[in-house]
Amino acid sequence: MKTLDRKVILAVVGLSALLAVLNNFRVAPEKRVTWFGGQIVLPEPEDIGR
Repeated sequence: MKTLDRKVILAVVGLSALLAVLNNFRVAPEKRVTWFGGQIVLPEPEDIGR
């Protein structure tokens, strides 16, 4: 019975990951998630025009 629970949990996790990827293709390009790579680096406060 414990193996059935693990299979169900793995299936739910796998399905949610698949749906996340498919949803990322559905949304507008500017709202898409970058799966790999770092955050966008913002300019330092002193670099911003005054």
